[in-house]
Amino acid sequence: MALFLASGGKCGACGSSLLPGWHADHKQAWTHGGPTDVVNGQALCPACNLSKGDRSMGWTGPSLRGWQRAHLIKLLSEEEPAE
Repeated sequence: MALFLASGGKCGACGSSLLPGWHADHKQAWTHGGPTDVVNGQALCPACNLSKGDRSMGWTGPSLRGWQRAHLIKLLSEEEPAE
């Protein structure tokens, strides 16, 4: 239910309204080491989830230059500082 509420009732891929039977999906596929955790989850309509299969949701923005990709990977791999 948290994924549904976080998505505003919309599919995280196509933006269509989620109907009963929507799918809770791993952004980084579980079969590829993605954790089963709400921060790795998204609400998808069945069509988007089934077409995605076990692929991870990738970058959908503009193509990155090599140095941009390297910095993005570094940023995403860093742990948040302890409080």
